[in-house]
Amino acid sequence: MTSTSLGEQLRRLREQHGLTQQEFVDKLAAQAWTDLNERVGVDRQMVSKWERDVKAPDRRYRRLICTLYGITEQHLSMSHPTVVPVVQHASTGSVDALFESPLDIVERMQRLTSSNADDQTTAQFDDAIDSIVELYEQQGPEPLVNHVVRQRQHVQRVLDGSQRPHHREKLYLIAGKLSGLLGYMAVNLGKFGAASAYSKEAFQLGEFAGSTDLQAWARGTQSFCAYYVGDYRTAVDLARDGQRYAKNGPQAIRLASNGEARALGKLGDVRGVDEAVQRAYRLAEQFETPAGVSSCISFGLYSNARTASNAATAYVDLGLPDRVREFADQVMPVFEASESRWSQSLVRLDIAKALILADEPEPEQAAGLVVEALTLSAERPILSVLKRSRECLDAGSRWSGTAAFTEAAETLRAVQRR
Repeated sequence: MTSTSLGEQLRRLREQHGLTQQEFVDKLAAQAWTDLNERVGVDRQMVSKWERDVKAPDRRYRRLICTLYGITEQHLSMSHPTVVPVVQHASTGSVDALFESPLDIVERMQRLTSSNADDQTTAQFDDAIDSIVELYEQQGPEPLVNHVVRQRQHVQRVLDGSQRPHHREKLYLIAGKLSGLLGYMAVNLGKFGAASAYSKEAFQLGEFAGSTDLQAWARGTQSFCAYYVGDYRTAVDLARDGQRYAKNGPQAIRLASNGEARALGKLGDVRGVDEAVQRAYRLAEQFETPAGVSSCISFGLYSNARTASNAATAYVDLGLPDRVREFADQVMPVFEASESRWSQSLVRLDIAKALILADEPEPEQAAGLVVEALTLSAERPILSVLKRSRECLDAGSRWSGTAAFTEAAETLRAVQRR
């Protein structure tokens, strides 16, 4: 005979719902409070005894378990183990052995239809991601990263359970976005190994979710990482590959301006920068771009201010101060009206470096802008501000002995010590 004990059924149900024994205890206690307005004395040791058939749950616990899992006592066969007789016939015994028992088939269907996630579960994760994106410009990576890690781990625990296909696909997308956010944050904290791993994971999860938008976004973050590592050719290649996935969609704007144009500027490719910037603006015209300053880690459209800021950065290293000022003048009032301290800092650093590289340099004004940029974001310094401040000072090294550059260098050292 084929028999499935009560303890085995309880263990399977718990594992199908992605719960540890302690998590099951917590949920059962919460169910008792909701249904019976009373506290119960169940603990992990008791659950272990149930699952090993050392002891059986009493009627009150059986009802709570059924409510928790959305099943009936008959479904669980709690009163008696289910026994399925196997009819033996001398002439057909070998045929019977070819097939699974009806109980095995029923249990498989139970696993396929059970789920530890629903629309509310995925909506809560989406809300968390929206909050992280919204808070990033004010708080930056350091105060948020632990929260994002916890959210990513939570999603993984849910994924380790069982879901309907459409919920599982949605959970892959959520997990990919959280991994992508962690990759971006890791770049701004100078943790390039973690950034690379998280970004690759985000790209793979985008494939699982069937989301080329997420894959394009992940390529943009990989390009962003390569840019700050100093591997500009790889940054260009990743940005261009990302545009294949973006297919002229919203992510293509970020990839063309933030990824491709800026890295080409570092490589001295004037024609390439011109083409990438123009392409980004043509793409932006096809969409209703957000007003003001979009979050730098948004999964949505880039704002025009972001695109213009990237263009300014791209032209800095080409030694074209007029183009830098053209785009910087567009974004300065928008950034000044925003709460994004890093954006305010970075546009000042672009102008500062352009003044240093100009045919008629203005080193004192440039050094003053570096001090302003560092002071604005001193409480929460990020890699991009620190690295580009150092680039400004290196570009103006011939004035390193002046009072203005000495002050800028001292300000940078003070911020780095924080």
